[in-house]
Amino acid sequence: MISSAVEHFVDIEGVTGSIPVSSTMNSSGPRSVFATQGAVRAPRQTGNDPMKVRNSLRSLKQRHRDCRVVRRKGRVYVINKTQRRFKARQG
Repeated sequence: MISSAVEHFVDIEGVTGSIPVSSTMNSSGPRSVFATQGAVRAPRQTGNDPMKVRNSLRSLKQRHRDCRVVRRKGRVYVINKTQRRFKARQG
């Protein structure tokens, strides 16, 4: 059995030299193709929680006693100055 921790080389007819082939297995088991190739992911937001976007804000405004419903630039928002994670936008 070939060790998955070592980079392997494969010889192909008609090609001079060797082509490096990375293994698709690691010590924890098989991984997806995207995980082995370093897929690009969106960066996580740090410090701010993402705003919930809902069709109805009725249940979201009752999550905390300090939640307020405001209208800004034609959109309806739920804001909370004490617990910023309860913010939401309608539509």
